[in-house]
Amino acid sequence: FPASLYAKNTPSCEEIFGIAEGIIEYEKAANGSGDSLLDDKLLSEAGALTATDWYAFAMARLGLDFDRIAYIASAEENVAARYRESGALDPSRATEWHRIILCLLACGGDPAAIVTDGGRVNLVSDGTYNRGNTASLGRQGINGLIWGLLALDSVGYDVPDGAYDTRESIISGILSAELPDGGFCFSGKEADADITAMALTALAPYYNDETRYTVTVSGEVRSVAVCEAVDRAVALLSEMQCETGDFT
Repeated sequence: FPASLYAKNTPSCEEIFGIAEGIIEYEKAANGSGDSLLDDKLLSEAGALTATDWYAFAMARLGLDFDRIAYIASAEENVAARYRESGALDPSRATEWHRIILCLLACGGDPAAIVTDGGRVNLVSDGTYNRGNTASLGRQGINGLIWGLLALDSVGYDVPDGAYDTRESIISGILSAELPDGGFCFSGKEADADITAMALTALAPYYNDETRYTVTVSGEVRSVAVCEAVDRAVALLSEMQCETGDFT
């Protein structure tokens, strides 16, 4: 990768944890939390409130202490309630499923087997490879495709025969969204660092896969390998990077 992608002064693990602790203290003050950021009030919103879920994900991945059992129980209860009310989580945003999948996994839960009054809910099936049975995985834009692939690959979930989507169809959808400059965006025609980096994260495991995808990019039919698209996106991010190592 281009050398310019790397900041000159890479922080140590201790510095990173110090930054994380500072963010947690800030969020505790903003939310009025007590000793723990994820207090009873926030935990009650697990699986329903975006902030609670990402707090839990980040803290779990950092190895920080909080009541993970309570988070899992609350998330499963709220997911079951939402399914009872409407039979799903969100009519358009597939990323609702993906967020909860990743957060439950980070905390030690099983998003493929959530107990409800009517049996079990499989968030992985409903939110990724069979999402298209009710709404397109890409209905909300490239976000749904990117996070659907990330959720599938989080623990290497199998895609069963007969599924609406496959890993290949999702990858093809992401590659089809490449912009002329080699980047990606949520809307419009100008690449942004955020979505481009998300796309790279999702495509990274397939960099050495020699499969070529026939896709239509900006009205042009192309044969594209993942590594080619990744290289273009990385080069673009390098151009977008500031001297300080960050991105605007």
